[in-house]
Amino acid sequence: IAVGCDSAVPAVPGADLPGVFYIKSMEDGLLFKRIVSQPGVQSAVVVGGGYIGVEMAEALLERKLNVTLVEAGERLLAPFEPEFSQQAARELERHGVALRLGEKVTSIEDGQRERIVHTSKGAYAADVVVMCVGVVPATGFLRDCGMRLAPNGAVIVDREMRTSQEGVYAAGDCAVAYNRATREDFFLPLGTIANKCGRIAGS
Repeated sequence: IAVGCDSAVPAVPGADLPGVFYIKSMEDGLLFKRIVSQPGVQSAVVVGGGYIGVEMAEALLERKLNVTLVEAGERLLAPFEPEFSQQAARELERHGVALRLGEKVTSIEDGQRERIVHTSKGAYAADVVVMCVGVVPATGFLRDCGMRLAPNGAVIVDREMRTSQEGVYAAGDCAVAYNRATREDFFLPLGTIANKCGRIAGS
C-alpha cells in the first residue's frame, strides 16, 4: 500500500470555492501554473506557513504576483528552531511577501472578481488562494478492513514495513515510520522518508 496523502481541507466556509487551489499532484501544479500565467492574475493569498506554503510563496513571487502569506501559528516553518524561522520570515518580507502570522482563517468569500480570505484579524483579497495547510493519509478505504491505523489514518507498520495483516506492506506518506531518536512510530510525510521505507518494503 503506497497511496500517499491527500491535501487537508480546512473546515471553514468557502474552502471549496472556485479559485481556491490545493496543489497535490504534478497535474495540479501544471494547471495552476497556467492559471497564474493569465494576464488578469496579479495577486495570491497563500494559507499555511510550512514547507509547501513558503515554497509556494517563493514560486508566486517569481511569477511577479503580489503575495500574502497567512499562518495560524506565531512563526513560519514550525519544525525549525525559532532563529531559522525568523530568518525565513525576514527573507520573504525582503522580497515583498506580506506576512500575516498568528491569524487563523475563518472563511473565504467569493467576491465579484477576487476571493476574500477572512482571518481572526483581517481580510485579504486576491485573484487566487492556495491552501497549504497540510496533508492527511489517503487511507479512508482501509478504515473498515481491520488493519491497524494511527489516529490520523496512517497505516501502522513494523520495522520492515509489515502491516497488521499478513502479506500486506505499506510505505510512504500513507504509513508511519520508526523514529530512532524517540524510539516510537512517527508520521512525517516527506519524500526522503518515503523513499527509504519503500526500499525496505521492496527488499
